[in-house]
Amino acid sequence: MAEQAEAHWFGPGQLALFTRLRSEHASLRAALECCLGEADPRGLRLRMAGALWIYWLACGLQQEGRLWLDRALAHDDTPGPRRATALWANGYLAALQGDTPLALKMFEECRDLARRLGDRAMPAHTVYASGLARLNGQDLATAVALLAEGVRLERALLSGATPHANIAEGLLGLAACLSREGDSAIGILQRSRPPPRLTASDCPTRRSRTGWSSRHAPSKAPSATPGQTRFTSRVQVAS
Repeated sequence: MAEQAEAHWFGPGQLALFTRLRSEHASLRAALECCLGEADPRGLRLRMAGALWIYWLACGLQQEGRLWLDRALAHDDTPGPRRATALWANGYLAALQGDTPLALKMFEECRDLARRLGDRAMPAHTVYASGLARLNGQDLATAVALLAEGVRLERALLSGATPHANIAEGLLGLAACLSREGDSAIGILQRSRPPPRLTASDCPTRRSRTGWSSRHAPSKAPSATPGQTRFTSRVQVAS
Protein backbone atom coordinates (compact mmCIF):
# COMPACT_ATOMS: atom_id res chain seq x y z
CA MET A 1 0.00 0.00 0.00
CA ALA A 2 2.81 2.43 0.87
CA GLU A 3 4.50 1.93 -2.49
CA GLN A 4 1.18 2.23 -4.32
CA ALA A 5 0.72 5.66 -2.73
CA GLU A 6 4.14 6.75 -3.95
CA ALA A 7 3.59 5.42 -7.47
CA HIS A 8 -0.01 6.49 -8.09
CA TRP A 9 -0.63 9.66 -6.08
CA PHE A 10 -0.41 11.95 -9.10
CA GLY A 11 -3.03 10.44 -11.35
CA PRO A 12 -6.60 9.22 -11.66
CA GLY A 13 -8.03 7.95 -8.41
CA GLN A 14 -6.00 10.19 -6.11
CA LEU A 15 -9.04 10.83 -3.93
CA ALA A 16 -9.80 7.11 -3.65
CA LEU A 17 -6.17 6.44 -2.71
CA PHE A 18 -6.27 9.19 -0.10
CA THR A 19 -9.48 7.75 1.37
CA ARG A 20 -8.01 4.26 1.52
CA LEU A 21 -4.81 5.39 3.20
CA ARG A 22 -6.70 7.38 5.82
CA SER A 23 -8.96 4.42 6.56
CA GLU A 24 -5.90 2.16 6.91
CA HIS A 25 -3.90 4.60 9.02
CA ALA A 26 -4.01 2.42 12.12
CA SER A 27 -2.80 -0.57 10.09
CA LEU A 28 0.07 1.47 8.64
CA ARG A 29 1.12 2.47 12.15
CA ALA A 30 0.96 -1.15 13.30
CA ALA A 31 3.06 -2.30 10.35
CA LEU A 32 5.69 0.36 10.98
CA GLU A 33 5.81 -0.46 14.67
CA CYS A 34 6.23 -4.13 13.84
CA CYS A 35 9.13 -3.40 11.49
CA LEU A 36 10.81 -1.26 14.12
CA GLY A 37 10.39 -3.83 16.86
CA GLU A 38 12.15 -6.78 15.27
CA ALA A 39 15.09 -7.73 13.10
CA ASP A 40 14.71 -6.30 9.62
CA PRO A 41 17.20 -7.92 7.23
CA ARG A 42 15.21 -6.80 4.17
CA GLY A 43 15.17 -3.13 5.18
CA LEU A 44 11.38 -2.93 5.35
CA ARG A 45 11.34 -0.17 7.98
CA LEU A 46 13.21 2.28 5.76
CA ARG A 47 11.40 1.10 2.66
CA MET A 48 7.96 1.64 4.16
CA ALA A 49 8.60 4.88 6.04
CA GLY A 50 10.28 6.39 2.99
CA ALA A 51 7.66 5.21 0.50
CA LEU A 52 4.97 6.95 2.55
CA TRP A 53 6.55 10.37 1.97
CA ILE A 54 3.67 11.59 -0.17
CA TYR A 55 1.17 10.44 2.46
CA TRP A 56 2.98 12.29 5.25
CA LEU A 57 3.18 15.41 3.07
CA ALA A 58 -0.24 15.53 1.46
CA CYS A 59 -2.32 14.46 4.44
CA GLY A 60 -0.98 16.89 7.03
CA LEU A 61 1.01 14.25 8.92
CA GLN A 62 4.41 15.93 8.84
CA GLN A 63 5.18 15.49 12.52
CA GLU A 64 4.14 11.85 12.61
CA GLY A 65 6.10 11.17 9.44
CA ARG A 66 9.22 12.66 10.98
CA LEU A 67 8.84 10.50 14.06
CA TRP A 68 8.64 7.29 12.02
CA LEU A 69 11.48 8.33 9.74
CA ASP A 70 13.69 9.35 12.67
CA ARG A 71 13.16 5.93 14.24
CA ALA A 72 13.69 4.04 10.99
CA LEU A 73 16.91 5.91 10.21
CA ALA A 74 18.19 5.37 13.75
CA HIS A 75 17.50 1.62 13.53
CA ASP A 76 19.14 1.08 10.15
CA ASP A 77 22.25 2.93 9.00
CA THR A 78 22.88 0.63 6.03
CA PRO A 79 24.01 2.83 3.11
CA GLY A 80 21.64 2.19 0.25
CA PRO A 81 18.83 3.66 -1.85
CA ARG A 82 16.24 3.14 0.89
CA ARG A 83 18.26 5.17 3.35
CA ALA A 84 18.73 7.90 0.74
CA THR A 85 14.97 8.07 0.18
CA ALA A 86 14.26 8.18 3.90
CA LEU A 87 16.81 10.95 4.42
CA TRP A 88 15.25 12.98 1.61
CA ALA A 89 11.72 12.46 2.94
CA ASN A 90 12.70 13.35 6.51
CA GLY A 91 14.57 16.42 5.31
CA TYR A 92 11.58 17.53 3.27
CA LEU A 93 9.28 17.23 6.28
CA ALA A 94 11.80 19.17 8.37
CA ALA A 95 11.95 21.88 5.70
CA LEU A 96 8.18 22.05 5.61
CA GLN A 97 8.14 22.66 9.36
CA GLY A 98 10.75 25.42 9.15
CA ASP A 99 13.67 23.37 10.53
CA THR A 100 16.01 24.64 7.81
CA PRO A 101 19.45 23.68 9.25
CA LEU A 102 18.42 20.08 9.92
CA ALA A 103 16.71 19.79 6.54
CA LEU A 104 19.80 20.98 4.68
CA LYS A 105 21.99 18.60 6.66
CA MET A 106 19.78 15.65 5.71
CA PHE A 107 19.72 16.70 2.05
CA GLU A 108 23.52 16.87 2.04
CA GLU A 109 23.83 13.36 3.48
CA CYS A 110 21.20 12.10 1.05
CA ARG A 111 22.93 13.69 -1.94
CA ASP A 112 26.36 12.32 -0.99
CA LEU A 113 24.97 8.81 -0.48
CA ALA A 114 22.98 8.88 -3.72
CA ARG A 115 26.02 9.96 -5.72
CA ARG A 116 28.06 7.11 -4.26
CA LEU A 117 25.28 4.77 -5.35
CA GLY A 118 25.19 6.20 -8.86
CA ASP A 119 21.65 7.53 -8.41
CA ARG A 120 20.94 10.55 -10.64
CA ALA A 121 17.38 11.19 -9.46
CA MET A 122 17.82 11.67 -5.74
CA PRO A 123 20.46 14.45 -6.02
CA ALA A 124 18.00 16.29 -8.29
CA HIS A 125 15.26 15.86 -5.68
CA THR A 126 17.52 17.39 -3.02
CA VAL A 127 18.03 20.53 -5.14
CA TYR A 128 14.39 21.60 -5.21
CA ALA A 129 13.85 20.38 -1.65
CA SER A 130 16.75 22.61 -0.56
CA GLY A 131 14.90 25.42 -2.31
CA LEU A 132 11.90 24.77 -0.06
CA ALA A 133 14.18 24.83 2.99
CA ARG A 134 15.65 28.17 1.90
CA LEU A 135 12.17 29.51 1.18
CA ASN A 136 11.04 28.75 4.71
CA GLY A 137 14.36 30.10 5.97
CA GLN A 138 13.56 33.47 4.40
CA ASP A 139 16.37 33.28 1.83
CA LEU A 140 14.14 34.02 -1.13
CA ALA A 141 16.81 34.69 -3.75
CA THR A 142 18.61 31.40 -3.03
CA ALA A 143 15.28 29.60 -2.91
CA VAL A 144 14.27 30.81 -6.37
CA ALA A 145 17.63 29.81 -7.85
CA LEU A 146 17.50 26.33 -6.30
CA LEU A 147 13.88 25.76 -7.29
CA ALA A 148 14.51 26.84 -10.87
CA GLU A 149 17.50 24.50 -11.07
CA GLY A 150 15.45 21.76 -9.44
CA VAL A 151 12.70 22.09 -12.06
CA ARG A 152 15.31 21.90 -14.83
CA LEU A 153 16.93 18.79 -13.36
CA GLU A 154 13.61 17.03 -12.70
CA ARG A 155 12.33 17.69 -16.21
CA ALA A 156 15.61 16.42 -17.68
CA LEU A 157 15.45 13.12 -15.79
CA LEU A 158 12.52 11.65 -17.68
CA SER A 159 11.87 14.36 -20.28
CA GLY A 160 8.32 14.77 -19.03
CA ALA A 161 6.03 15.37 -16.09
CA THR A 162 6.85 13.49 -12.89
CA PRO A 163 5.54 13.95 -9.34
CA HIS A 164 8.81 15.53 -8.27
CA ALA A 165 8.87 17.83 -11.30
CA ASN A 166 5.36 19.01 -10.57
CA ILE A 167 6.07 19.60 -6.89
CA ALA A 168 9.23 21.53 -7.79
CA GLU A 169 7.35 23.63 -10.33
CA GLY A 170 4.58 24.36 -7.84
CA LEU A 171 7.11 25.56 -5.28
CA LEU A 172 8.82 27.69 -7.92
CA GLY A 173 5.46 29.27 -8.68
CA LEU A 174 4.99 30.05 -5.01
CA ALA A 175 8.47 31.56 -4.80
CA ALA A 176 7.72 33.70 -7.86
CA CYS A 177 4.54 34.89 -6.15
CA LEU A 178 6.45 35.86 -3.02
CA SER A 179 9.03 37.61 -5.23
CA ARG A 180 6.28 39.89 -6.58
CA GLU A 181 6.35 38.16 -9.96
CA GLY A 182 2.65 37.43 -10.17
CA ASP A 183 2.39 36.90 -13.93
CA SER A 184 5.37 34.55 -13.86
CA ALA A 185 3.88 32.64 -10.93
CA ILE A 186 0.58 32.09 -12.74
CA GLY A 187 2.35 30.86 -15.86
CA ILE A 188 4.51 28.42 -13.90
CA LEU A 189 1.57 27.01 -12.00
CA GLN A 190 -0.58 26.65 -15.08
CA ARG A 191 2.17 24.56 -16.68
CA SER A 192 2.18 22.25 -13.67
CA ARG A 193 -1.55 21.48 -13.87
CA PRO A 194 -2.69 17.89 -14.46
CA PRO A 195 -3.08 16.81 -18.09
CA PRO A 196 -6.51 17.56 -19.63
CA ARG A 197 -7.56 13.92 -19.34
CA LEU A 198 -7.53 14.26 -15.54
CA THR A 199 -10.47 15.91 -13.82
CA ALA A 200 -10.45 17.90 -10.60
CA SER A 201 -11.79 14.86 -8.77
CA ASP A 202 -8.96 12.72 -10.21
CA CYS A 203 -6.17 14.92 -8.85
CA PRO A 204 -7.66 17.48 -6.44
CA THR A 205 -4.48 18.58 -4.67
CA ARG A 206 -2.81 19.78 -7.85
CA ARG A 207 -5.93 21.66 -8.95
CA SER A 208 -6.14 23.21 -5.49
CA ARG A 209 -2.53 24.38 -5.58
CA THR A 210 -2.81 26.04 -8.96
CA GLY A 211 -6.05 27.79 -8.17
CA TRP A 212 -4.88 29.07 -4.79
CA SER A 213 -1.63 30.55 -6.06
CA SER A 214 -3.25 32.03 -9.15
CA ARG A 215 -5.71 33.91 -6.96
CA HIS A 216 -2.93 35.08 -4.62
CA ALA A 217 -0.32 36.13 -7.17
CA PRO A 218 -0.88 39.80 -8.04
CA SER A 219 1.81 41.52 -10.09
CA LYS A 220 2.83 43.53 -7.03
CA ALA A 221 2.31 41.19 -4.13
CA PRO A 222 3.28 42.46 -0.66
CA SER A 223 6.29 41.00 1.07
CA ALA A 224 5.51 37.85 3.03
CA THR A 225 6.19 37.47 6.73
CA PRO A 226 8.00 34.34 7.93
CA GLY A 227 4.72 32.89 9.12
CA GLN A 228 3.02 33.57 5.78
CA THR A 229 5.85 31.91 3.89
CA ARG A 230 5.65 28.76 5.99
CA PHE A 231 1.86 28.70 5.68
CA THR A 232 1.79 29.12 1.93
CA SER A 233 4.52 26.51 1.51
CA ARG A 234 2.36 24.02 3.34
CA VAL A 235 -0.63 24.85 1.19
CA GLN A 236 1.34 24.20 -2.00
CA VAL A 237 3.74 21.41 -1.12
CA ALA A 238 1.30 18.51 -0.99
CA SER A 239 0.28 19.11 -4.57
